[in-house]
Amino acid sequence: MSDMPIKCCTPTKEEISSAIKKLKKRQIYIPDSRPAETLEADVETSVELLHPLFSNIW
Repeated sequence: MSDMPIKCCTPTKEEISSAIKKLKKRQIYIPDSRPAETLEADVETSVELLHPLFSNIW
C-alpha cells in the first residue's frame, strides 16, 4: 500500500478563497446551491469566517 498525497494541514485563506471562486464558476457541483450563493456574496468575509472554523476543526 502506498501513501496518498493528501495535505493534512489547515487550509490557507488563499485555498478557501480559491474554492469559493470555483463555486462561483460552477466548477464544483453542490446539489443545493443556496449555501454556495451565500458564500459567493462576499468572498472575503466568507474566508474570514471560515478560516478560524477550519483551523479549529483541523
